[in-house]
Amino acid sequence: MKNLIHICILSGLAALAASCWTEDIPEAGAARHQVEALTATPGDEEVTLAWEIPDGWNPTDYIVFYTDEESQTVTLRTGGASRYVVDKLTNGISYNFNVQAVYGKLISNAVTVAARPSTSRLPVTDLTVTDTGDGYVALAWSAPSTLVEKYTLSYYIEDMPGDIRTQEIGKEQTAYRCEGLTNDKTWFFLLAAEYAKGPAEADVVRAMPTKAIPYFISSETAAVDQPVTFEFNRTAYADASDVTWTFPDGAVLTGDKVLSGFKTTGNQTVMLSAKIDGSSREWKITVEIRPYVVNFMDWEQADGAKYESPTYTCPVLSPDAGTVYVNTGNKVSNLYAFDVRTGKNKWTFRPTDNGDMQAESKSMVAVNPVSGDIYYGTSAGGQFYAVKPDGTLHWKFSKCGSMNSAPPAVSADGTVVYIADAKGALYALDAETGTERWSAPYAAGSCGYGLLVNGGEVVLAAKTAIHFVNAADGTKIEAVSVSIVNSIGFAVSPDRKKAYFAYATTLAAVDLDSHTLYARSAAGGDNYYQPIVAGDGTVFAGTKDGYVRFFSPDLQTMIHEEQPSSVKKNTFNFTRPLVDANNRFYIMASGNSTEDSLVLEYDTSGNKISDWSYTQNNCQNGCNLADGVLYTVNQGSGDGGNGLFIGKYIGAARGRGWSSHGGDHCGSGCIQSPLIEW
Repeated sequence: MKNLIHICILSGLAALAASCWTEDIPEAGAARHQVEALTATPGDEEVTLAWEIPDGWNPTDYIVFYTDEESQTVTLRTGGASRYVVDKLTNGISYNFNVQAVYGKLISNAVTVAARPSTSRLPVTDLTVTDTGDGYVALAWSAPSTLVEKYTLSYYIEDMPGDIRTQEIGKEQTAYRCEGLTNDKTWFFLLAAEYAKGPAEADVVRAMPTKAIPYFISSETAAVDQPVTFEFNRTAYADASDVTWTFPDGAVLTGDKVLSGFKTTGNQTVMLSAKIDGSSREWKITVEIRPYVVNFMDWEQADGAKYESPTYTCPVLSPDAGTVYVNTGNKVSNLYAFDVRTGKNKWTFRPTDNGDMQAESKSMVAVNPVSGDIYYGTSAGGQFYAVKPDGTLHWKFSKCGSMNSAPPAVSADGTVVYIADAKGALYALDAETGTERWSAPYAAGSCGYGLLVNGGEVVLAAKTAIHFVNAADGTKIEAVSVSIVNSIGFAVSPDRKKAYFAYATTLAAVDLDSHTLYARSAAGGDNYYQPIVAGDGTVFAGTKDGYVRFFSPDLQTMIHEEQPSSVKKNTFNFTRPLVDANNRFYIMASGNSTEDSLVLEYDTSGNKISDWSYTQNNCQNGCNLADGVLYTVNQGSGDGGNGLFIGKYIGAARGRGWSSHGGDHCGSGCIQSPLIEW
């Protein structure tokens, strides 16, 4: 039967390949040795195949065949070479390549390997305007790759998009002064890096050449309702009068400095007018308004069947709250950095361990509150990374086990990083060098569920105990017997004296001074994962079966309980809630096959203030808040579906949030240097 099937396949191949060479495809006959050690190395619109043949076998040729995206079989001959580059492929498409050895008129069985070509044509991502003046605009950028052969700059006036000027720029340049421009007009500048196989996507900025800049704007991009500040350049136009700002909704504001938000998405035009030297002058200002500050779905695909997604993680912020970070899992443990002002992807850190298929990362990152270094680990391989704020590797620690465990914690002075792996080992690492200061197997065989740094102590939550450890040398101070199931961190009370956590199917708290169990709730639930504490002491948490519960600080009174009707079928699996400076709670609800993921907002009495949905489901992550923007991350919806990273503007007055992880918006797990004073 197998021989019959094989002959049928070969007959089909022969028909398809008749136009590829003059001789007939060999026929299957007596056994002939197939190729071995077949590998496929993806490239840009190409895949390099390589293989071996055992000693004593001497094929006269090799056949390579695959099916293209139009379901057409493409058949090739290598001319006897055991390495072949298949080109003219489409990036992002997964191909199955088949190789057969030819022995005169006979042919071996086919050996198959899969590969997915991807582009190496990295785009310019940081094109900026460094200066404007009389008839010129100065631009600068960073080289995205050493493979760049040149740059192409295209530019045009906003009102004349068909009149495009172009300029080629040498590959060694990272700055250019564009001259001969018409003043007081908005110009668009598009810079594309050119490679051997064509250009990458262009980065775009706009600027206005002028003898003197007539206005300043806080941001050229914003979300719906996010205020944008417009300011007239009084220094350059000291004698100007009648300064007027006209907005798309018809509102007219006067004065040198005004503030306004926008309700409509898309490019919005604001007209500035002023009387200068006795005559009226007018300028057009364009602001891009988006539904969200960040709306990022372009996760790198690991392979044709899986998706790179953020899992059990939470966005964290840089110490200055200017950058937000999120890591991804599902075989590719990348780290992404986004500008909180523009929502732009600043850089992506891609580990290089274990070849192209990286280990997963299923724990939130932490940021050093002093240096700004970002820390995270992988779930397999025992790799723990320290990444610099510019996206380059600082150091790597490889001694630990799986980091599918507690997020890292950092000392208040930023000198020590503490990690607990999935086998219960606790490590103290030098933050500058990554060298081990000490280690101890406090929870051997038990996953480290939570870490806190409290002055000179490290608090480790494990499956059967809360361990208090001397931060300087790792010696044991005390242990409190508990039973923790799936907890993913601590929440810290406003007075920094209590740490709350999930105790089996209830909530509990430990006294950080006396090292004793402070309180435990009577009300149970189907797996609490992460509580949070408001400024007034109210404790909030969600359960796996879709309940939200509100407790008094001593956990003895349940203030409110509900299973929100909007998420009745959803759960709060592995979610990390948030509370803001106005004592508003936020929690993410995971969707399912038919329902979207939600973010819900409550006050401390249990009143639901608002909720909003995301079109991709399976959201098992946390959220964070800075400058009125709530950052959330969505796991994705299954094979072939990407994760979703969102920054939604909810109101500047709400300020920075109080993270569930220790009380630090950086997720550093240090409770000595809070950003919010309650």
